Amino acid sequence: MVTASAAEGARYAANADVPAEAGGPRATALIRASVGPSTSAAVSCRSAQVAGPAGVPVVEVDCDGAVPVFFAPLGRVLPLRTSARAVEEAP
Repeated sequence: MVTASAAEGARYAANADVPAEAGGPRATALIRASVGPSTSAAVSCRSAQVAGPAGVPVVEVDCDGAVPVFFAPLGRVLPLRTSARAVEEAP
């Protein structure tokens, strides 16, 4: 879910009329909506415009944190780090 949310945040922020910095908050909101506020509190997402291949501007969303491991004893968490990129639209 975190990777899918990062990808959606990158696609959202790559729109011509949306700032690149909006991708992280969008991904965070999607994570919160899917897994709830207590689990999502341990994951943070941020975004920025970066240079892609051949200098093409892309929006990159990076998320990191920890999520509970459902098949392990209570209290165990799995660290995670994921990122997603989308080519930024020209205005």
